[in-house]
Amino acid sequence: MSVARIHDKHKLKSFWEGRIQQHTLVEGVEQSREKDICMQLLLLSCTCMLWPLESILCSLCVCRLREDWLRRLTQRNQNQQSFFEEQIHRRAREAQWLATHFP
Repeated sequence: MSVARIHDKHKLKSFWEGRIQQHTLVEGVEQSREKDICMQLLLLSCTCMLWPLESILCSLCVCRLREDWLRRLTQRNQNQQSFFEEQIHRRAREAQWLATHFP
């Protein structure tokens, strides 16, 4: 086997090992961030922290996050719908005004 092929294999192996390490690090940071957010939400919304299992905390957190996102998404959709309806009415008024002033 030539030296160039050995060098290429080593370079490729090093590249993918670095990518895997970077992915593992980012994944660990993301998991700890999610856990911190979960705990903060529960501390804000609950008066006592007597649940013994972390899985219960995370499932409650996920439910609350889903409810919050659903509420936000519904509000966003309503805002967009009213915005588009207002644009349609505005264009209709402009067209009517143009039709009356410039027959």
